[in-house]
Amino acid sequence: MIILDIETKNLEAIGDGITFGHPANWKTSCVCTLELIGPEITDLEAKVFVNHEDLAKVKDAMPNATITPLNELRDYLNNSLEDGLPLLTHNGDSFDLPILSKSLEDGGAGCAEVIKDYIDAGLTVDTCADLKRWTGKRFHLQDLIQGVLGSNASKLMSGANAPKEWNAGNYAGVIEYCLSDSSLTYQMFCVAAQQGFVEANASKETTPTVVATPDWQGWLDIAVATTQEP
Repeated sequence: MIILDIETKNLEAIGDGITFGHPANWKTSCVCTLELIGPEITDLEAKVFVNHEDLAKVKDAMPNATITPLNELRDYLNNSLEDGLPLLTHNGDSFDLPILSKSLEDGGAGCAEVIKDYIDAGLTVDTCADLKRWTGKRFHLQDLIQGVLGSNASKLMSGANAPKEWNAGNYAGVIEYCLSDSSLTYQMFCVAAQQGFVEANASKETTPTVVATPDWQGWLDIAVATTQEP
């Protein structure tokens, strides 16, 4: 299984040329992935991909980190698809994947073909989309984290602050945040899969909703099984 999250570098206000649910004008700053590489659900390997424009600056700021050019994400996803690894996101169907499908020159990652192949293969899992399909409600990651993992669990920063921090040169902080979101998405998914339900507040609601997650244990089984194939 690959768990993927992206951050963007747009400083414009929502509605001022950029809109959630539409990839136009969004610019990718970094993409962070976690790959399940062993039989235990904690056997994870992280990768960080950074847009070409900022690559040298990020490498200078993080000399001990392994930073990969964003144009290599396509090959990484192609190899993952060939290995049958499910692709897990939170709100990836509406946000991350459409943006990454754009060309590198347009702020994406040139991944349109491999993302289409992933979707056609039925190997994408979007926790946000699943929960909305099952309930008609939108669940934010922060609310799911606290509902499933406990009230002390939290994102490292607001998503709205990440572009500001990136443009201020806090590359390490944004990358840590992006990796943390990938990890928290995966932790929430694993717990919900194993217990068979999510209990969390939906967007703009103050009373928790209990949602059965019938498909997620099957995906987790597939994820673990693919690490054991020769």
